[in-house]
Amino acid sequence: MARLSSLLFCQEANTDAITNEREQVEEMIDLKAALARLEPWQRLVLGYWAQGYTQQEIAERLQVSHNRVCEWLQEMKIG
Repeated sequence: MARLSSLLFCQEANTDAITNEREQVEEMIDLKAALARLEPWQRLVLGYWAQGYTQQEIAERLQVSHNRVCEWLQEMKIG
């Protein structure tokens, strides 16, 4: 009986792992599609933000105002 329980547990764990992996792949596909819809400058701003740059640092790198970066991030529903 213990072996059967162990086997059933392993099958459930494998099924959960496969489901989890499928969901991760679907999220990655969604993310790629969302990134493809962004303008190049939006991807650049998002890339800096994702790397941990502050809004002020992004503004300085792109030679724009801090307020403009804030607006861009708000447009992308990030900041």
